[in-house]
Amino acid sequence: MSANNLNLHRWMIDTRTLWQDEGALQNSSHLALLSSTTQASILQYYRSADRRMSLASHLLKHLAVARICHVPWNDITISRPGHSKPHYAPPTPSAPSLDFNVSHQAGLVALVATPNPASFRVGADIVCTTERNDLERIERIGFDAWLDAFADVFSASELFDLKYTLPSLRLRDGTSLTAFDLGPAVSRLCAVTATPYTIRSSASGRTYSVLPATVIAAKLRRFYAHWAVKEAYIKLTGDALLADWLRTVETTRLRVPDPVGKGEWGEAVVGCGVDADAEIEMRRDGQRIEDVRIEIRAFEADYLLATVVMALADGEIARDDAFPDWTALDVETDVMPWTAPDRTDVDRSDCGLGV
Repeated sequence: MSANNLNLHRWMIDTRTLWQDEGALQNSSHLALLSSTTQASILQYYRSADRRMSLASHLLKHLAVARICHVPWNDITISRPGHSKPHYAPPTPSAPSLDFNVSHQAGLVALVATPNPASFRVGADIVCTTERNDLERIERIGFDAWLDAFADVFSASELFDLKYTLPSLRLRDGTSLTAFDLGPAVSRLCAVTATPYTIRSSASGRTYSVLPATVIAAKLRRFYAHWAVKEAYIKLTGDALLADWLRTVETTRLRVPDPVGKGEWGEAVVGCGVDADAEIEMRRDGQRIEDVRIEIRAFEADYLLATVVMALADGEIARDDAFPDWTALDVETDVMPWTAPDRTDVDRSDCGLGV
């Protein structure tokens, strides 16, 4: 099975430079594309950054239905039953449908969608490792105490691993220090002090002076990677973080992708449930989850984007399945043309926007 059989769409809008002027969003033609109820839900946000992300989220969801299901923009209705994820219900059982999920964080808004909802279910999550400035609180109370606040989400074994394990540490010059190089004293470090550690690389023989803050920052990035993967899986199921089974789902193996430069995409770290040697492994109630494919990818220095696809009764995920790259969309050139009522004649075999 190939990426085309999965027929996955992965789109992103960067709102960090959109609708910046005062009143630009309220008076924009983009907001006017949505219903009055949706407009009100967008404008209720206090922070302008949240209003921008909410608008982009609604535009992406409408675009997915218009492009994938060939529904005129003005005929699209997206609902959110109960506490489940947003949902599009086709007018008839035989009409094209889709499963999709949206995530937004620190200006980025991403959507993952599949036109095969009978075969696959999708989940997505974006995290920004620096948006909350967690290091200030960690410096006061320690990384272990800071992590304890997430005991309702992560199992005891996950928390122990996140607190006291660091599989590798990448330095600014590109040097990668292994867990063997770091040793137990550095790997178990939870306090931010001013005293550096001297660490010798087993690969080069060189010694490096590493500040505790560098170690804690790497642990924090690892925490956010685990959070993103778990959140994407939870959103895939349609449940929220209040689900009573959260702690039974564990990410037992995950290689964290390295940060990259501004505007750049890093490597894709992938896990497939049927592959026992994959770089990402998730378990539920101790059993490996085999009907999923998972990816986490870095964008710029601070963002991580996770995607999880689950095969349902009519679907199958194989080791060689692949996800398409993320596609950054421009609102004017990639979204606006689909708002015209006559844009419903696209070939059903089309697989995405500029992928």
